[in-house]
Amino acid sequence: MEEKSVSRDIRDNIEIPQVEKRDSVLSAEQVYHFLEEGYVLVSNLIPQEVCRRADEAMWRLLELPRDNPATWVNARRETFTEDPDLLAMYTAALLRAAGQLASEDPHMFPVSRVPTNAYILTIPPADEPWQHHGGHMDGSGDLKTNIVLSFPQPWTMFTMIYLHDIESHGGATMVWPKSHRKLRSLLLSRPERYRFLGQLYADGRELDFGKPLEIPARTGDVLFVDQMTWHAGSRNTSKRPRFAMNMKW
Repeated sequence: MEEKSVSRDIRDNIEIPQVEKRDSVLSAEQVYHFLEEGYVLVSNLIPQEVCRRADEAMWRLLELPRDNPATWVNARRETFTEDPDLLAMYTAALLRAAGQLASEDPHMFPVSRVPTNAYILTIPPADEPWQHHGGHMDGSGDLKTNIVLSFPQPWTMFTMIYLHDIESHGGATMVWPKSHRKLRSLLLSRPERYRFLGQLYADGRELDFGKPLEIPARTGDVLFVDQMTWHAGSRNTSKRPRFAMNMKW
């Protein structure tokens, strides 16, 4: 009896953080689409004003004059930053949505998995005919230097977070629907062969994934993509640089 009393006293003195219960951000249909197709585009997840400030911040960080398009071709393609206007894109709604797809404990996800920097991919406008850049799977590297293990899974998904409208042929992401199912089946068929993602990627290039789908987006949209979904970037034939944040969970 005394031991129980001591345990109870210790427990009573421990402060356990309280996580506010929140409604789900994604519908059951959206979650099902992600599981079935390997991706889901969620509209208007980020407020317009937050996106506008983030877009302005990118022009500033890249030192791109809006009135001199000739200079845009030299824009830095990859940017890591802790700029507050970019970090503001990681809203509570975005983190809760990510938690529904990537976490076993979605209520804790907005507390435990808040990003500390922003990674932005820039695609300058090009005069060449539009095309995508060829399919791939993130984390594959190459067979000589790849060190990314397939088990445990390095991440569940990646996200493309849009600061501005992305029209068709404006640098939109391409996905091959349901390709994640074929790649996962291949992985599980010979786990020893596919210990590293590089080998899975190499053999995956021989699979027939069907036709890719271009995913145009609007300001504040977020594209969630399963880690094993075959996908590609594409050429930007629009009249402005394409900015999009990329985050893996």
